[in-house]
Amino acid sequence: MSRISNRNMILPKIGQGVGEYNWKDKHSRIIREGIYLGANLIDTAESYDDGNSEKIVEKAIRGIRDKVIIATKFSPENHRKEDVVKSLEKSLKRLNTDYIDIYQLHWPNPDVNIGETLESLVRLKESGKILEIGMSNLRFNKFKEIAESSDIFSFQLEYNLFDRCAEDQILPFCKRRNISFLAYSPLDKGRIVSGKKSLELLTSLAKKYEASLSQIALAWISRHESVITIPKSTNIEHLKSNIKAISLNISEEDMESISLYCKNKLVDISPDDICVTNAGEGSRKTYQTLEEAYENKLNYVPSPLSLSEDITEDDLIKPIRVIKNKNNGSSFKYNLVEGRIRYWAWVMKFGNMPVPCLIRNSVVR
Repeated sequence: MSRISNRNMILPKIGQGVGEYNWKDKHSRIIREGIYLGANLIDTAESYDDGNSEKIVEKAIRGIRDKVIIATKFSPENHRKEDVVKSLEKSLKRLNTDYIDIYQLHWPNPDVNIGETLESLVRLKESGKILEIGMSNLRFNKFKEIAESSDIFSFQLEYNLFDRCAEDQILPFCKRRNISFLAYSPLDKGRIVSGKKSLELLTSLAKKYEASLSQIALAWISRHESVITIPKSTNIEHLKSNIKAISLNISEEDMESISLYCKNKLVDISPDDICVTNAGEGSRKTYQTLEEAYENKLNYVPSPLSLSEDITEDDLIKPIRVIKNKNNGSSFKYNLVEGRIRYWAWVMKFGNMPVPCLIRNSVVR
């Protein structure tokens, strides 16, 4: 596994994601317990809970900073050189630390030349305020271009038994370049697996290995040498269960069965068949017409228009997610539940050309 520069610290196979959630002081004790159990990589971001997640992490690591690997992220609106520095200083203050182990670009922002952002990150690394540079949620060819010209330590993307798109290009590339891959949402927000047959397989394996469905899924995701899972947990028993998953001794044959039967295919769907509503994952506000998307009155960064200039037909950041529309009176076959800005960017760039989608069975509010 990869080692953090200037520290005798190796990344664990499992860390803790302190993601988008209403974090409370009581959760700091759970995070701290996870550190003592070996999940000492803590991943967060300046945007999570308006910075409060970093404050909770600070409470969790008081007195044990030397035992912890902190990974945090800066937002797209802060990609300009001076803004990267300001974001870092604010994160350092909230985390009450002199340095960040892995400082990560959270989402792309085509309005700012990536070279400017990287220049700032390199200078911060030279100053010792960050030890490693990480990337997140970039389309593959952009990530490849950056990684081949810069010293990139890690890449973070969603990876679970519902969304396995990282396997096609990103995971092999990370392995070749010795770049650590941080798998966020490894349990797909508690859904773990999609489809009846997949659920039946995991259930039978859970019984065979006297484990939970979550443990089987985490053990499978962690099988890649370069992959570190970062599940989120606000329950101490769930946290302990997640950590134990890494030591499960699942046969190669059973691992291959999961690979074969727990796989969702991308489906090309016409934008005309997709209804855009606010009733998707997290019930986030979005644009329901193309005109609204162009206006961008909600001030999303990047805007749909900016993002449309950076996408290509065969190199998406990540596929949008839809769910079948059960309203028989509707002319739409699907409802858009995740990837709203990416959807409008696609429509702006390609019109009614079918967009690659993953079809969900349920929505998490």
